[in-house]
Amino acid sequence: MSGVKLPMMENMLNVGPRYKVLKRIGTGAFGMVCEAINTETNERVAIKHITKLFEDIADSKRLLREISILKTLKHPCVVGVTEVIVSGNTEKFNECYIVMEHA
Repeated sequence: MSGVKLPMMENMLNVGPRYKVLKRIGTGAFGMVCEAINTETNERVAIKHITKLFEDIADSKRLLREISILKTLKHPCVVGVTEVIVSGNTEKFNECYIVMEHA
């Protein structure tokens, strides 16, 4: 279902008014990735929606490692992380969004 436009996607992802979600572009082990537009800069971005953050401690460590490396690493062949959004109730803290450059 990659590349399929999903009209209700904006309501499913709690990324706030800054991003307009356009379509799902893939899925992976941690969740799905959507293409979006940053409404402030008009730039295309990819947003990785991570669910069940702490269900598996090994996955949580991998995710933290991925975020740390991508935020630090600056290379033209590697997408950079521009923002990490924690949504919903911070007491539950069971999902987040990684906003990245769109390749």
